[in-house]
Amino acid sequence: MKLIYKYDPMTFKFAGTDEIIEDAAVPSNTTLIPVPNQCYEPTFDIQTQTWNGITEAEYLQKLKQNAETKSDAQPTQNQKLLMDQQATITNLQKELDKQKDTTSQLKQLVMNQQATISQLKKGSN
Repeated sequence: MKLIYKYDPMTFKFAGTDEIIEDAAVPSNTTLIPVPNQCYEPTFDIQTQTWNGITEAEYLQKLKQNAETKSDAQPTQNQKLLMDQQATITNLQKELDKQKDTTSQLKQLVMNQQATISQLKKGSN
């Protein structure tokens, strides 16, 4: 078995590895040339038959910038809509809970009044 290195046909970015049988032809968009160690975000240069990438320091800086960008990001219109809908649902649930409490209290009041009416009827007889 031979290890092959795949790359995207449009961007030439590294897309993983695979194995082929020893006698098989190397498929398109793959190479037998391994990706060098410490090569971050590698891309394959077809003309020079080499992998190129960024250094570890550049990669870490890029990650830091992406994290900062994400923390500064504002919610999208759909995310805002979803948050508003969630707040509305939460408020409606609170109102429903209040109504359930009120209904329970009214039921208890009706039962107490029925008991009082029954006692008054017995007393008047």
